[in-house]
Amino acid sequence: KGWASTSGLKKIFIIEGNQDFSSKLGGAFLNNGFTVNLAKSGAEAIERISKDVPEVVCVNMNLSDIPGEIVIQKLKRLAKTSGVKAVLYAYNVGENEAITDKIQRKQGIDKFVQVNSEKALIDAVNDLLK
Repeated sequence: KGWASTSGLKKIFIIEGNQDFSSKLGGAFLNNGFTVNLAKSGAEAIERISKDVPEVVCVNMNLSDIPGEIVIQKLKRLAKTSGVKAVLYAYNVGENEAITDKIQRKQGIDKFVQVNSEKALIDAVNDLLK
């Protein structure tokens, strides 16, 4: 899919394997002034992001092919995408799955969000872009 907006707004790339969540998140970001691109898998996203670099990537921690934190690591290691802001998110995360600050820094994660609404993720992204 191409960028879902025609204006020069903030570009976000959402990597979410669940089609329902992907549509909800994409729509919410569009309604909040972002251009949105979506991918279902980490491998697909890495390839596409390196061709058209967004300002922010939002990556689900639990992708079907590659863990979200590994997607972020790979993007941060590529010269072209190393400056992209990266948000790792998860739904219903248990304490043992939470990402600590130390792990975030090591893996290049700019923010970890436990999502209970689209607004939580939008707020996190807006915070990063200030």
